[in-house]
Amino acid sequence: MRFETLAPSLWFSPTDRIQCLYIGSLLVLGGVVLLFFFCPVQIRVSKNSTEYADHTFQSVDVHELEIAYEKILSITTTAGPAERLPPFLGTVDARQLATGLNLISNPDHRRDTLQYQGNRQTMATAALQAHYSLLDRSRPLAAGATFILLFTGAIIFLLPSVEVFLMVVKQSVAFKTPV
Repeated sequence: MRFETLAPSLWFSPTDRIQCLYIGSLLVLGGVVLLFFFCPVQIRVSKNSTEYADHTFQSVDVHELEIAYEKILSITTTAGPAERLPPFLGTVDARQLATGLNLISNPDHRRDTLQYQGNRQTMATAALQAHYSLLDRSRPLAAGATFILLFTGAIIFLLPSVEVFLMVVKQSVAFKTPV
């Protein structure tokens, strides 16, 4: 293929198209690198807070439950009454969260909470979901930079494809008009 066969174009020269692909790829790579280094593992591995809680119960991860307890306890004690939670905790029920934190406050009972299904797990789920929400909002600058890099990279990467698509549409409309 020769560059001359890629012309005439609407916006970009053939070299510009290649540069767009290159720059877009670099921006997407930068976004992926930021995601890998700054996104908490729990967020990368789990799709949502329910999947995170289910994974913690299935793997009987006492350490994860302990970390969740400590982080959420520090947030809820500074937030004031148990009925008022910080808005970033989403749809977590404040009463279930308070009960769940009380249930998992004893280190000796954490393994039992993870192993035996029932009301204890339901209450502990609220604490794990709150922990997931907290992790999801733990690094807003890195999340914003990642989004900007990925979005901008994707747009720049796709611009040559949009141009080629419009050129094909223009050419097919030109063929269909009667002379």
